[in-house]
Amino acid sequence: NVGVDSFGTYRTGVEGSVNKDRVRSFNDFRYGRTRGDFPFSNDNCTSFDPSDDFEAVRENNDAQRFQGLSFTEADTKKGSVDLVLLGTHLERGVPGTGCDPVLQAREARTQAFAGTLYTQSGQRRGGKDYEFQAVLGGGYIRNQFTDPFGEIGIAGPTFSDDRTANAYTRLGARLEMSDQVDWTILGTAQFDRFQPNVEPIAAGSRPSQRIEGAVIVEPRIHGRWRD
Repeated sequence: NVGVDSFGTYRTGVEGSVNKDRVRSFNDFRYGRTRGDFPFSNDNCTSFDPSDDFEAVRENNDAQRFQGLSFTEADTKKGSVDLVLLGTHLERGVPGTGCDPVLQAREARTQAFAGTLYTQSGQRRGGKDYEFQAVLGGGYIRNQFTDPFGEIGIAGPTFSDDRTANAYTRLGARLEMSDQVDWTILGTAQFDRFQPNVEPIAAGSRPSQRIEGAVIVEPRIHGRWRD
């Protein structure tokens, strides 16, 4: 699909799906941009004095955006696999207020995510049920800001390029031990990292990282005990 609008705005996208045998998939990709240069009445920062108002055009108001999504599900002999991929990118000007425009400041944000899930269930020897699940994923975010002439705030020229990344995994299982007892076992782990890059150096803008993990074992007693 394609769309066109005023002030240099247009958008396009494509999507498709597959459903064949053991594989099902959906994909969607979109792109759009605009100049954003619409006319407006500039009050010259004197809200109560209309005598100095004039017609102006919004500047540094352009933007462009891309986003993509892919989801796939596949059946295996004993279970199923899900895969999700997601990405977005937005880049735009920071125009400021109408009567005090900002002409050069820009910002951008990029995000990406990927995750996969595997599930399996069945029976062990002896006819006891079991369920198993494994999750693996990660994400990435990049924030960029450029104000080469210090038009925003009082800090002067500012440049930043911050990046955040994370990865995680989760393993879980449920085991039927008897008619009255199940065991649930769950393990998780996660890694996060933040990498700032700011000029001038801001207080607290230091790299940091974190690692977390947990293991849970839970017995479950249920059903009716025999007399």
